[in-house]
Amino acid sequence: MHRVADSRSDEGLKTSTWGGETEVVCYPTELELVVSSRISSNAKSAEAKKPVAKPVPAKKASSKVGSPVKTGVSKRSGVGPKVGRLKSLATQGAGSSGKIGRESQRKTKTSSFGVSRREGHDASDFYARFPELKQDESGLPSPPSDINQIYVGDARDMSNIADNSVALVVTSPPYYAGKAYELERGSGGIPASYVEYLQMLHDVFTECWRVLEPGGRIAINIANLGRRPYRSLSADVTRILQDDIGYLLRGEILWIKAEGASGSCAWGSFQSAANPVLRDVTERVVLASKLRLDRALTRKQRKELGLPSEDTISKEDFMESTLDTWKVRPESAKRVGHPAPFPIELPRRLIELLSYRNDLVLDPFMGAGSTALAAQRTGRNYVGYEMDRSYVDLSLARLAGELAL
Repeated sequence: MHRVADSRSDEGLKTSTWGGETEVVCYPTELELVVSSRISSNAKSAEAKKPVAKPVPAKKASSKVGSPVKTGVSKRSGVGPKVGRLKSLATQGAGSSGKIGRESQRKTKTSSFGVSRREGHDASDFYARFPELKQDESGLPSPPSDINQIYVGDARDMSNIADNSVALVVTSPPYYAGKAYELERGSGGIPASYVEYLQMLHDVFTECWRVLEPGGRIAINIANLGRRPYRSLSADVTRILQDDIGYLLRGEILWIKAEGASGSCAWGSFQSAANPVLRDVTERVVLASKLRLDRALTRKQRKELGLPSEDTISKEDFMESTLDTWKVRPESAKRVGHPAPFPIELPRRLIELLSYRNDLVLDPFMGAGSTALAAQRTGRNYVGYEMDRSYVDLSLARLAGELAL
């Protein structure tokens, strides 16, 4: 680095070397110091002669406040709010920004990507690179039309469930991997091809979008398919949710069903690079939200309306469940009586992490009723669909058996 000095005598210059480069530093001469001192003195004198403005007394703030808003809870299903109160809270909570359920706070700009503490980073520049997301913070939840029911039917038509009334969807779609309930492809509503299977999922998740309240969540347990070649069903489901329908992705949980040293021997070419195959000991749980990541109303607003607002998750469970790897033992198909049941512990964790007590939880692929059982155990309401009558009977029997204990 080189600094260029103006033309002066050598007495006002000093040279130093750093990193092999010469730096010339200019020092003021004695005359310059005297002139600078006089200019500073004159400026202070002129400033002292300026008249001082007299302070103007501030006006007293008005003590008037708005009229109190009446609260009330609808008797419909025991959990619904009055529409007028919801509209009032929408205006009250929104303020000038039109946003609902957000506590007022001072705007700040946090650190950008690349810093050590990622929880407070400013990612606006990153998200500006992507297509605009489908977001709306003006919608409100509706009271459920029916609770604690399992319907025999196709979840592509869930007309029994009211719009914007479900807080959480937890489900595990049929694997489409040759399980016992999938063998009659092309009949009884079972897709004849993988493309038709994905279209069926698209239609069901679109119905889930309709019934979910703004800020409602969806958690989908997925097992990836095949190894020769591998088919990432989780990638296809993510595309459907995010790109086709418009859900806001929240993340992906890796469900570890067994340790790597399990008895599985599907390793392809043993101890050889000829054609080794990865042994499947995990599944995925894709998480997403409708229109917004937070709930449509704050807990305080929900409590005033008589809406579900009570958390039930313990500190220990919260710390464990907010990690993106979960170790949960798989369920026994023989014990449950279903070819592909998922363990009750999996929906239980999801329900306690993502919903309040008395919220409505939906499973559009109810199967053996694991989601309904988890909802019942955690103090939530449930609703579901299942095309096989025998599995609906199995679910109802399991639910009744727990209530009888």
